[in-house]
Amino acid sequence: MTIENFKDLINRVTAIQSYLKIDEKRMHLKEAELKTQDPSFWNDPKKAEEQMKAIRILKY
Repeated sequence: MTIENFKDLINRVTAIQSYLKIDEKRMHLKEAELKTQDPSFWNDPKKAEEQMKAIRILKY
């Protein structure tokens, strides 16, 4: 692999990350995980389970 090929690959990966909004999804995942640490998180089990499902979807 040449340096030019490597630079092209980096540009493509960056474009894909931007298109898929990976940074935005990572930030949303961190925020969602922080909510689970709230002592009152499980006070509403249905809402908590929905939040956990959303976290699983974001992770995978």
